[in-house]
Amino acid sequence: MTNEIKKVKLGELCEITSSKRIYMRDYVKEGIPFYRSKEIIEKFKHKTVTSPLYISEEKFSEIEQKFGSPEPEDILLTSVGTIGVPYFIKRGEKFYFKDGNLTWFRNFKETTTSKYIYYWLQSPEGKKEINQQIIGSTQKALTISSIKEMQVSLPSLNIQGLVVKILDNINSKLEINNKMNKTLEETAMLLYKHWFVDFGSFQDEEFVDSEIGLIPEGWEIKSLKELYNFSSGGTPSRKKEEYYKEGSFNWVKTKELKDSFIFKTEEKITEEAIENSSAKLLPKGTVLLAMYGATVSQLGILGSDSTTNQACCALDSKGELTNSLAYLYLKYNRTWIKSLANGGAQQNINQQMVKGLKVAVPINKNSLSDLLKRIENIFALIEANQREIDKLAETRDYLLPKLLSGEIDLSDAEQRVEEATK
Repeated sequence: MTNEIKKVKLGELCEITSSKRIYMRDYVKEGIPFYRSKEIIEKFKHKTVTSPLYISEEKFSEIEQKFGSPEPEDILLTSVGTIGVPYFIKRGEKFYFKDGNLTWFRNFKETTTSKYIYYWLQSPEGKKEINQQIIGSTQKALTISSIKEMQVSLPSLNIQGLVVKILDNINSKLEINNKMNKTLEETAMLLYKHWFVDFGSFQDEEFVDSEIGLIPEGWEIKSLKELYNFSSGGTPSRKKEEYYKEGSFNWVKTKELKDSFIFKTEEKITEEAIENSSAKLLPKGTVLLAMYGATVSQLGILGSDSTTNQACCALDSKGELTNSLAYLYLKYNRTWIKSLANGGAQQNINQQMVKGLKVAVPINKNSLSDLLKRIENIFALIEANQREIDKLAETRDYLLPKLLSGEIDLSDAEQRVEEATK
């Protein structure tokens, strides 16, 4: 990319401000959403906003007339607590936001496009600039004056547009694949519920009492330990650097369980580490369940033979039911399983408890053959999409700093995007 890149203060590229204070008395049960950092972080991650506050239409109109409100292509940046998460406002969005916790970028100059700044804020350079401006220790924060001083690497407007186009293309593909996987998993869950919860295909048959309630005649109750092999992992000695240096086996920690397939891990361990610790090599397709702390009940499916730490409970089919069904069972019953957790501030479950969980299964497994095939086909599609998602995300994270610094030619960048989707 042959292009002159200038260093410009962010405050010279747009107006940087905040919202006007909203008081508790202004909150209502329904109306215009009022977002805090929590909601903006959820929106950045393309998650559904779970519990927004609201202000009335009248209050919103009053604020909008006096001070303005967020408009399409404006940017919000989390500036207290969890700092540096940007959100690009899309067309059709109508909301107001918490003063102080979020900084508002608007009225961009003709020399820049706001979407370029949005991506710059996510780049290593942008994050470095943000970190250099953070104040406070107990409660970290950014001030508007410090944000204005941040130095942005700014190419020509034409190059900015091309960079944004490439990154938008990647994010669009990511969004499509994520939506597709959500729909596929919802379909699999509906099939699971129809068969194993509602017994929808057996409503014309006799039902009998069991320890988990009424089940179709010809079904039986089994514990998960009768259907799945259980295992847990371990942590090789941190004193042995050679156990982690140039490791070739994925080593999964519970923070990496995100209800999806796992292809890469933050750390890898060596064969020597496995031989000298309680870590075990688990087969591809094994289902993992987080047992401790903030991630308790989170799930993952191994995309390759891997190891885990001791906070993961691993389930692998003995042959009657598939691993995909174990995943669906554990996710469907997540709320109940979490309610069984013990402990004070840190909620824990244990492997013995999971082993004892009960499930109804038909004695004649032939009745399940078509269902199992359908669910396995769905999970095969989810896995393929997840591989592409991970590859695209890796490509984006590689290209982002290089595109914004001019280190890579635009045509090379476009080729890498095409290769990531092959």
